[in-house]
Amino acid sequence: MRSSTASRHSRQFPDRRRGALFHYYLIYLLLTSTLLALAGVCIHSVLKADQRDSELSRQQRTLLRLQQVLRTDATEAANASREDDQLILTFDDESVVQWELDENIVNRTAVANQQLAGRERFVFSAGTESKFDFDDAKRMLTLRLTDPPYVRTSGSQPPNADASPRRFVELLFQLPESGGSP
Repeated sequence: MRSSTASRHSRQFPDRRRGALFHYYLIYLLLTSTLLALAGVCIHSVLKADQRDSELSRQQRTLLRLQQVLRTDATEAANASREDDQLILTFDDESVVQWELDENIVNRTAVANQQLAGRERFVFSAGTESKFDFDDAKRMLTLRLTDPPYVRTSGSQPPNADASPRRFVELLFQLPESGGSP
């Protein structure tokens, strides 16, 4: 008799909790997917920052190497001359080192005994501008490297290269006294 009463009682009062577990699963799924999406965005920004940091580190190493080699050449040279975007350094042993600027690349070519002794390239990021400036009175050489302009990849307005200041590096070198114009 009890069993008939229990079944009759369950028919009169249906279980109000029936199907509530499904709603908990949906809420759990929503919270989990939100956390995973946020974690993905965080990981993406960390990887992008790491990539930017390694690129900047590579640029700094190239700049330091360029400074060391050019400073060594400038102090050891017996004579210096220039032509457009070229610097030609002559040494006591008749060897010649030619520095040439080509957009974002600085080339160094060493010639000894009329034969190519060595060639080095200092490559900077695309869009970097390089320029030699000379001060004849002080016998100073300035190598100016200017970063490329900042370009936005999104937005409705075209980027304005003059809107933000561009970073630059200037390397100053004392050139030897020469018979001709540097």
